[in-house]
Amino acid sequence: MKRTLRNMLAVAVTLALMSSNAFAAVPGDVEGQPYAVAVSALMEKGIITGDTDGSFHPDSELTRAQACTIIVKSMNPPADFGKAKTDVFSDMAGYGWAADYISFAVQKGVTKGYPDGTFRPGKNVTMNELVTMVLRAAGYSDEKLGGTWPGNYLSKADELKILQAIPTPLPVNATKWMAAEITYSLLDEIEAADLPDQGKTEIPAKVQQVMDKVTELATHYAKKLDGDFGDKHAALMASGQGQEYKDFAAMKAILDGFRVESKAYYVYCLIDGTPNDGHFEITVDGSEEPDDWLNKYETESQFLAAMQGTPTPAPSAWDNGDNDPVWSAFAPIHDSKGNVVAILGIDFPAPEILDYPQWNRDSEQFKAE
Repeated sequence: MKRTLRNMLAVAVTLALMSSNAFAAVPGDVEGQPYAVAVSALMEKGIITGDTDGSFHPDSELTRAQACTIIVKSMNPPADFGKAKTDVFSDMAGYGWAADYISFAVQKGVTKGYPDGTFRPGKNVTMNELVTMVLRAAGYSDEKLGGTWPGNYLSKADELKILQAIPTPLPVNATKWMAAEITYSLLDEIEAADLPDQGKTEIPAKVQQVMDKVTELATHYAKKLDGDFGDKHAALMASGQGQEYKDFAAMKAILDGFRVESKAYYVYCLIDGTPNDGHFEITVDGSEEPDDWLNKYETESQFLAAMQGTPTPAPSAWDNGDNDPVWSAFAPIHDSKGNVVAILGIDFPAPEILDYPQWNRDSEQFKAE
């Protein structure tokens, strides 16, 4: 493994730290620590920074967004790297500062999102995830390493001796100083790596068939609701009466009829009650035991797409209990003037997904690395 750049930087930083005037910007809570060389070198290159209070807070746990930012900066991305986003995640609100870095990391195969369309940028990055990201940025890949995750990446990390400064057993989550130390250990390899762009994850044919089938069902039944039902749904929302609205029972009966006819688990309507509030409200549920009409659901990308007029499946299945996978899809409902006033959701049995647990958000194999 190449050590030239690391050794040169180590010497330079060590000499600089011996000078009272040099590296004055190095946070005081880093000076004298074993990881001071790593932190100082990465700060000098603009890869990491201190906090606004002048400290580094080395023991603070990193988020997935922060880890992506550090690693991408160490890759020397092109100046316009933020212009070509390859993935749009549904949970990036408040993380605009990290969006370009996350997108670039996904584009280069350094990390990935979850099959439910989220990235979970605020989630603590685990040590397994951090080691995987750093090694992938240095040019190692699942194909090159073989084996199963995370053991294959941890074994390579041990072989490369990049975890010698990290406590054992490895902590579950990575801290700022650990990220600096591990990244610095492979900095020359990361900077030299020329990673190709990654294509989107290929969807197995059987999984795609399930997604298409459920989307076609949602589209079919949503079209049956265009016009009169759409007008009544808008009136229902405007009334604020919920299940006390005069047409509620009749509307629910229509959806319940669709559920029986299609053999779906649930058929229901969602509406963006307050635009940009990050939630949708379920207003009419055709299941046997309807949810309260004010029950709130987190916004997901497929909801947004359907509200904008495009029938869209969920990006993964979910488990209805005891290995009973379900796939959902959503399609727009229009009023008599052609306006999208709600979306129809359908949750359909998907036993085929038992053969593809990595596409079930409730499966242990559903993970992001």
